[in-house]
Amino acid sequence: PTPSAIPLYRATDSIRQSIIENPLRSVNAGFGANLEAEFLHDDAFEEYTVKRGDDDYRINLSGKLDFKPSKNTNIVLGGSALHGKNNNWSNFHAMFNEANFSETFYDNYRVYLRFTQKFPDNPDIENPTIKNAYYSIQADYETTFGKTWDKKHKDNFFDYGYIGKFTTYKIPFYSNDLMQDSVTGLMAHQLINFFDTLITYEYSDLNYEAANYTQRYFDMYDNSFFYTSTELIQTGKGLLNGDAPINIYGRYRWASPGQLSAGYSNYDNNQFRISAAGSADIKNHAITVGFEFEQRTYTSYSVSPRGLWTLARGLMNKHIAQIDINNPVLHFVTDENGEYVLDDFDNQIFNDTISYNRLYSENDQAYFDINFRDYLGLDKNSLDWVDVDKYDPSDFDISYFSADELLNSGNAYVGYLGYDVYGNKLTHTPSLQDFFTATNDDGWYTRERAPFQPTYAAAYIQDKFAFNDLVFNVGLRVDRFDANQMVLKDPYTLYETYKVGDDDGGKILSTNHPDNVGEGFVIYVDNLKNPTSIQGYRDESTWYDAAGTEIDDPQLIASATGIQPYLVNPDIEMTSPDYNVTQSFEDYEPQITVMPRISFSFPISDVALFYAHYDVLSTRPGGLNINPIDYLLMQVRATERRILTNPNLQP
Repeated sequence: PTPSAIPLYRATDSIRQSIIENPLRSVNAGFGANLEAEFLHDDAFEEYTVKRGDDDYRINLSGKLDFKPSKNTNIVLGGSALHGKNNNWSNFHAMFNEANFSETFYDNYRVYLRFTQKFPDNPDIENPTIKNAYYSIQADYETTFGKTWDKKHKDNFFDYGYIGKFTTYKIPFYSNDLMQDSVTGLMAHQLINFFDTLITYEYSDLNYEAANYTQRYFDMYDNSFFYTSTELIQTGKGLLNGDAPINIYGRYRWASPGQLSAGYSNYDNNQFRISAAGSADIKNHAITVGFEFEQRTYTSYSVSPRGLWTLARGLMNKHIAQIDINNPVLHFVTDENGEYVLDDFDNQIFNDTISYNRLYSENDQAYFDINFRDYLGLDKNSLDWVDVDKYDPSDFDISYFSADELLNSGNAYVGYLGYDVYGNKLTHTPSLQDFFTATNDDGWYTRERAPFQPTYAAAYIQDKFAFNDLVFNVGLRVDRFDANQMVLKDPYTLYETYKVGDDDGGKILSTNHPDNVGEGFVIYVDNLKNPTSIQGYRDESTWYDAAGTEIDDPQLIASATGIQPYLVNPDIEMTSPDYNVTQSFEDYEPQITVMPRISFSFPISDVALFYAHYDVLSTRPGGLNINPIDYLLMQVRATERRILTNPNLQP
């Protein structure tokens, strides 16, 4: 659909295929590899203007049926349908990786019903008071759906990053020197931990272009040392499950063959609208009235599927990473009576080994670990070390993770609105309180987010009349916008605060406040947990120091630990099971905008007209939906200086 106006370049088919089959070039000596694509000359490329793989398919249908039940009434039933599908072409991928453009398809459907009735003038009445009267009522519904994915893997999330089967072999590692066990007091070679000794790889053609990087790595070395750790494989430009080939010539150059261009995302939005309008000429006045009501629903879901392998690998077995040194397993020589054999040096028992089982830590066990062990038929508290990378993608499901594991302390693998964290569209509307405190049957937080459902209503009236040569248009429109969600009570603090005039039980509010500090001013103190003195005040966005002097910089009232509001309950946080959202949030206050409109005109000559008008206009704010994840994880990612959406914007 969009051929280039200037020449573009891409690797020839034969060159691209050779890179796919042999993507790495070993260094002359020692360990390491380079990308084969970084050794090409100009004869490896071809010029083009028509973009191969930039396919765009679209079908558009529309129609309507008109009914005329009577002479002066009319009913219209109409609708439209749009279906489209296209590859997401980009020069970044076109150079070497055109087989891996992502695919987007989208649908839009709209249906409407309109009823119109006219009131004809009575020809028997001369100069009627009302004439040209009619009204029309319309209801319509529109839904829009779209999805972007890899056209091969679609919604099979664990297929996206699968390279092949990796099997890791571990052995116990013991101390070289004799050590005294803290429980038995025996001298022995003690188990330090379990260490990897060998990693084997079985090629998969599910993502064969990416798998060739790892296969090439294993083909380059005949020394088993290079297969002893995942870090060595990645350093040598081999790939693990979940990895993607690095870009050719750096971050912003070109995608290597086998690099998927996008993850998975979809959206599903709809709108219901009803409107009515009518007009009539009443004597010398042309009156127009109308109203409309609209409700929109926004839902969406996205996931970074390759990252699920990395997340699974990090969560599996983390609760048994340590050894249980308090329960040694003895491996000592005994005599025929079962007694330990003593040596000749200081009458001690030694020269054998002490092992330890893995230490089970229930509080560190991940929800993913529990679910995957259950899938494998293992007990929750088993000490078996489970090697995630030796299993097939079909063995995994995103539902094995908990919501908090997928949110990953702010570095989330999923984004969602009106869906759960697993990509299932919600059939109910969870509250903001549910997001912070609701759990599943196993006691893990679900973190469900309701769809964004703002409502919009408007009514208007307009009168057009003439006075001598002056023609007037006078009208009034009233808009009402409701974001239909909860918003922060105070944009400067997440929790309920003490204010001037409150009773804190005689702690520090028994002191006198400056005369210009009124009731309702928020109080700031020297210490969040144990306040002993007042540092300053705030009235909405105006700040004062402890003496009541207005200040421009709130840092002037900061203590050693920052700006500290006087919290009613400083021990309650959003991550607490007993947190109540009413401490921090309140319902959005619908915004009503009154918009008068007036204009007049009159002729000043046969060919000139004077015209003047005054209007008040408003627009609906965008980006309003609250993201409670930002507030939940604000403290853990405080150093990132993320910008939070402001769901309390005014229209």
